[in-house]
Amino acid sequence: MILLLSLILACQLILLRTAFCIKNLFSPIYVVIYFYLFTAILGYTVYCLFPDFASSDYISANIRLDPEENILTIRYFLSSINKILLGALGFLSITRTNDFLLSDAPSKTSFNLHFEFLKNIPKEPKILSKTLSMNLPPGIITLLTIIPTILLILGVGPENILFKDHYLDGDNIFLLSLGNISILPACLMLGYNFANAGSLFKRFICVFLIFINTIVLFSMATRFLSLVPIMFTAGYWFNSKRKKLAGIFIATLSGVLFSPLFYLSLVLRGQSQHGFLPYIQYVSELSPDLIFTSPLGLIGNLLFSFPLTGEVMKQRLIRDYPIDYLLISLNPLPGLFVGWYSINEQLNVNHVTPFNTIGEMYLYGDVICFLLFFALGIILMFITMVFQKNLDTGRFFYALVILVLIFLFSFASLQYNLRSTTRILYLAFVLSCFFYKRPRLLKN
Repeated sequence: MILLLSLILACQLILLRTAFCIKNLFSPIYVVIYFYLFTAILGYTVYCLFPDFASSDYISANIRLDPEENILTIRYFLSSINKILLGALGFLSITRTNDFLLSDAPSKTSFNLHFEFLKNIPKEPKILSKTLSMNLPPGIITLLTIIPTILLILGVGPENILFKDHYLDGDNIFLLSLGNISILPACLMLGYNFANAGSLFKRFICVFLIFINTIVLFSMATRFLSLVPIMFTAGYWFNSKRKKLAGIFIATLSGVLFSPLFYLSLVLRGQSQHGFLPYIQYVSELSPDLIFTSPLGLIGNLLFSFPLTGEVMKQRLIRDYPIDYLLISLNPLPGLFVGWYSINEQLNVNHVTPFNTIGEMYLYGDVICFLLFFALGIILMFITMVFQKNLDTGRFFYALVILVLIFLFSFASLQYNLRSTTRILYLAFVLSCFFYKRPRLLKN
């Protein structure tokens, strides 16, 4: 069965790349597939062939599957990818591809690899700023980037930022969710404005806001902390005159800071006290070995998604999950209005580990599971086509925003529940609709 699913998957990918010319390997539809394939193949390999690592401290939770459950889990991953691709191919088969492509950018060359869209970015910031500014002055954009930080502080609670007894304590989950979704795009814009700042004071403001964002995310022990320097420097790169030098700086900074900050956020969650003050005290006593052990912790955390999916799938044998749970999870309204807080504890493996999205879809039956993944494939394919349209029209920053959101969605769908993950997908879809219509609005 696994061999058959792999063969079908290969045929679908070949069809997607050849018949429909989706050749850019960094397109959103492929990003999701990369995450799922990486988790399935490497997770199955590690848990079956390297049980010592699977039982080590680098795996963030003690969830184990027997050999038969491992096979069922990897089979489910492969079948899920097949359903996503089936939805994507269905969307392409009934859609006029020319609606998404320029007449002077034929499909056979439109989906180029080799980072051609990066090579062709205008070197003059004034030219690029016309693409990014949306007719707003840089100062206004900088002020708008404060909003996600305020949402996070209000969502967690000012007193909980400094000290709290439990990791998950918060005053307003709705504001917290909005802040989590928008904080990384805000860091991206701060990096862009930093490169475009005309005075030392404006640059200081950008750096100060990034520092505040870092403090807030550090106090929350969120894995988004590891992405702050990457987002800031990526935004700077897009508006930098010295792109080659800035690119080297981004790659170096990403390699040095990403895995330690990612693993640090996981370690801080396991402390008895939480918040900025306890975390600062803990970090001051931390061993420098974190820099060297963090890559293993990062891999372990990503691979944990494999047994987590299998564990969630087993819940279907224990109890029935009514369709009302699914409707509540998919409802975009705040959880307070749709009854989310009356069911959220029933969608957890334990008090700190929620069901992940890919496993939760399995709980509502085979037919609904198929429809959910099929619909996901349609949405991802639409987002992919808009992503490519923005590359063809020179709106590189819009394409990058879409790609960042899809990266977040791909990771979140492996470790967070369906309701949390759909918020990211909804945002990516709404922005894609706006980015698709925007060239026509400008003509009018």
